[in-house]
Amino acid sequence: MKSIAPFLMIDKKCETAFSFYKELFNGSIVKLDNIEDDILGLNKENLKGKLAHIWLQIDDTIHIRGCNRSVFFNQHQIHLPFSVFIIDSDSKEELIELHNRLSYKGRSILSIRPTNIYGLLCMVIDQFGVYWIITYNADLSNAENT
Repeated sequence: MKSIAPFLMIDKKCETAFSFYKELFNGSIVKLDNIEDDILGLNKENLKGKLAHIWLQIDDTIHIRGCNRSVFFNQHQIHLPFSVFIIDSDSKEELIELHNRLSYKGRSILSIRPTNIYGLLCMVIDQFGVYWIITYNADLSNAENT
């Protein structure tokens, strides 16, 4: 298996969400496809020009893909679960920055706290409804740096 990547299905504001993630993670949009043809056989003229697929490259090994859930799936009454991401941060400062930036216009559902397994941990829902778990384990970070 080459890689496994998260695929976000975001209601209505997928391009806005990916622009936010691009800035947050210093990535680049490497693919953006709009519907020009009836690629899924939906026979829906009103879909033309809508976002079909977006790909955000963060580095050589990390990427996120996505689409507007409402464009494809609401028409077929398919209800898909949201995605959850876990970020293992490099420092306590990075954890705090990610918590603050992701929860801005969203909400913190688990404030930053110590845990036995992950070290520091928090959980937020960003402004686009995506759930994020952010961790920092000083013991693991120090072990990797020795």
